[in-house]
Amino acid sequence: QRVLQRSSSCCSRASRLLLRRGEPGAFSLSSSSSSTSTSRSGQREGVRPRAKASPQDATLEGSASASAPSSETASSSSSPVQLPDLSEARQQKKNLLNKKKKFQGRSEKKRAPRRQYLSEYRRNVGLCVVDESTGLVFAARRVDDSKGTWQMPQGGIDAGEEPREAALRELEEETGIRPGSVRFVAEMSDWLCYDFPTSVKSKTYLGQRQKWFLLKMNTEALRAEGKSFEDAIDLAARGEEHREFSEWCWMPLDRIAEQIVYFKRDVYESVAKEFSPLIKRHFNVTTTTCEEAK
Repeated sequence: QRVLQRSSSCCSRASRLLLRRGEPGAFSLSSSSSSTSTSRSGQREGVRPRAKASPQDATLEGSASASAPSSETASSSSSPVQLPDLSEARQQKKNLLNKKKKFQGRSEKKRAPRRQYLSEYRRNVGLCVVDESTGLVFAARRVDDSKGTWQMPQGGIDAGEEPREAALRELEEETGIRPGSVRFVAEMSDWLCYDFPTSVKSKTYLGQRQKWFLLKMNTEALRAEGKSFEDAIDLAARGEEHREFSEWCWMPLDRIAEQIVYFKRDVYESVAKEFSPLIKRHFNVTTTTCEEAK
């Protein structure tokens, strides 16, 4: 009995030490019978109970008990982790999104007319002005044309403006020929279209939709004013800053179709096919070139 009591007390001391150290395998004995079975199981599992606590165990026990409250104190004294304040960043992101939406709305309002125009052709007039004494047609070179091609006067039709009104206005703006110095001979029933190429900058339309007119110089009005055909033509009538042509000459209509820029060539060939028979029928046609006319 003394041996059993002594072994049970030793097991209880070992169990308390293991519990304080935080090691697994701690056990307690509630009775002599349970202590025997537990100790045996402990021996089977490789746990060897101590017979008597040594001074070193007492020292360890004291140090463990002393260190426990210090760790609790350290954890309680340490300040809690402070998360960053994201309210300002969220507000900045919200402001940026609002600005982006406003900018997109403004840009869409500005680009909306452009998208609408790019699906349309601009209404335009073309002018074939013929010299009735020679049957040659007025041709000119644009100021901004580096290739030196020749063309006939043309221009856009303003809102609420009739094609004939636009024809007389554009003729005076580009050539200086006044409306009273010309007369209408014929006009094409069909509207002719051409597309702008990608090289043409600052275009707002898909291309031009043109109404072509055949006009002749009014010799009676010019004689009354004491002017010749050459005197009626002034390329800088609106000033040099508004000048559209650098030079001009009289040229056969079919030759102009060969000299025009490539994306207008089909239109000029149709105009020549329509107006050339009328010019040959009503006027004295010559084959004078531009150099000979000058």
